[in-house]
Amino acid sequence: MEILYYLIVVIVCYFLGCIQSAYIIGKFMKKIDIREHGSKNAGASNAFTIMGWKTGVVVAVVDILKCAIPVFILKLVFPDNTLIQVLGGISVVLGHVFPVFMGFRGGKGTASLMGMALGLHPMLFVVAGLAIIAGSFLSDYIAIGTVVTLLAILTWMIVFDFSMFAIIIYSMIILLSLYKHYVNFKRIYHHTETKMSDVFKV
Repeated sequence: MEILYYLIVVIVCYFLGCIQSAYIIGKFMKKIDIREHGSKNAGASNAFTIMGWKTGVVVAVVDILKCAIPVFILKLVFPDNTLIQVLGGISVVLGHVFPVFMGFRGGKGTASLMGMALGLHPMLFVVAGLAIIAGSFLSDYIAIGTVVTLLAILTWMIVFDFSMFAIIIYSMIILLSLYKHYVNFKRIYHHTETKMSDVFKV
């Protein structure tokens, strides 16, 4: 029966992750396919740079909530099972990155990971939020802020004694996120990546 719980959580959370706000807003409000512009992914960071910071914020909020809500519910139902909580969050992230309805071409999962942080603990969300803000503004690149955030969440999980399997699964997602951000790191190296200051016009 316990295996069935895990299976249901993975399937339901995956399909929740497939809800692509960046693609939906881009297609129906901006008349563009966000996946054909910028870093060519349907996520908050690309929406931020291509469609403006206001649209980027809306996309980020939706992507955060679609992960935060199911993880929070899982925390209420399984308060002592950090594995199923993290597994639910990771499943949403995988649905976001590899949406079945969009040919498995989605976003990079950063906002959804922030949602997982919020669902796990409000203070973790604050820590992750401060990490991405500080990392992004100090480096002038969102991709760098993302790396700082990924490590901040991992540190929290280790310090607060999350399940070893939960930490291992999350570590695999870190590797996936770094791979998905490869094009950003490459552009940073060649000084062609859009900077935070360019978006905010400062």
